[in-house]
Amino acid sequence: MGLAPAFVALACCAAAGCSARAPAFPPGYTQQRSAAGTFWVRTLPGGGRETYRVQTRPFTGTLKDLASSETIDTVLRNKGARYVSSDPFPACPGEAGILTFHIRGATGSEIREEAFTVFNQKSIAVTATRPATEPLDSAVRSAMGKNVCNVPL
Repeated sequence: MGLAPAFVALACCAAAGCSARAPAFPPGYTQQRSAAGTFWVRTLPGGGRETYRVQTRPFTGTLKDLASSETIDTVLRNKGARYVSSDPFPACPGEAGILTFHIRGATGSEIREEAFTVFNQKSIAVTATRPATEPLDSAVRSAMGKNVCNVPL
């Protein structure tokens, strides 16, 4: 009896042409798994590392509400986090935003960028961290855009 509703939902989704798409991630990153979910890592030649994570959650607020929520969560979860900026996401302004933080930790300073959007009562947040000494990789920003821009409603 429990399978019938799931099958009907899957059949409706297939008939409508919808599908769960895999998250986009930058080339050169390796997929990792932890208790918190899947993420991707790239080890840098100097020994540092960059991380990349895509998370989707239920969310009933606006894009502005999500920006506030993510800012507060980041500052509270990361001792030494300093808010740097909040801007429209360059590839799709009005559709998504990007937050930037500078985080000082035991392993050094890093930059954390979070691209985010809201659609269909869900949020998508893409978080990329890198050592503060590393420049932004354009492939990372491109992958972020693939996750938060032109999200099918």
